[in-house]
Amino acid sequence: MRRLSFRHAIRRNIAEVEPLLENQPPRAVAFLEKTSDLALAFAYFISVAYYINLFAAFALKGVGSRVMQSIFLPAMAIAFAAPAVAGQNFGAGEKERVRATYRACIAISSIVMISLTLLRHIRPDMLVNTWPALLSTATRIATFAGPAIWLSRQPHFELEHVWRLSVAPSRRKRC
Repeated sequence: MRRLSFRHAIRRNIAEVEPLLENQPPRAVAFLEKTSDLALAFAYFISVAYYINLFAAFALKGVGSRVMQSIFLPAMAIAFAAPAVAGQNFGAGEKERVRATYRACIAISSIVMISLTLLRHIRPDMLVNTWPALLSTATRIATFAGPAIWLSRQPHFELEHVWRLSVAPSRRKRC
């Protein structure tokens, strides 16, 4: 099996796909171009969130990072639900509803973030016990991230193995 490098993909894109996009591209190429734009935007969003979290870790050690996480969690849930709704509307050809979905997502996320931030500033005594969340994160890292990294380095690794690993703890709870 030949592995393709990122450099090879970029060179192929410039040589073969870019000329197709100049005039009226085929639907599959246009769809792939839009999808890759969305994937790049998603990767950018994740990297920005990661670096914000990294820099905040220096300023907010211990409890502070858990408080920040509890504030960001509802807004992130809204932000991650929006693509599914927008995708269904896009598939139905309702482009105005796609725009409306993202407008509503931005508005609701902003309201949630502002209200939770104000709540934390007005009533800082409402801080919750962060030990359960800390133990949960440590358990998740120990039971999933470590084995997933180990699995990915095995010679016959398939992505399905990571999925099976992620499902194993929930199956164990039901038994």
